[in-house]
Amino acid sequence: MGHGGLLGLSESVYVGLPMILVPIYGDQFHNSAAAETRGAAVVVAYDDLTEETLRRALDKVFNDTRYAFSFCFNLKIRNLFLTQKKTFC
Repeated sequence: MGHGGLLGLSESVYVGLPMILVPIYGDQFHNSAAAETRGAAVVVAYDDLTEETLRRALDKVFNDTRYAFSFCFNLKIRNLFLTQKKTFC
């Protein structure tokens, strides 16, 4: 769970973990929307943050199969790039 800042988003995407984001200020709204559009996050508006909305977001992240698929896919792609030999000019 985070606010949608660029550093936290980068870390979660790198390890392939889905996020629950509550944007509060500045670029967090744009970052969070982009992550949600790409299937990497569930966004909960700060003004709508209640026990129920948080439970729904957690349920989505833990039980919706597309987040599990996204997690596995991200790890496979990351590992593919990490194991390639680096060839530069």
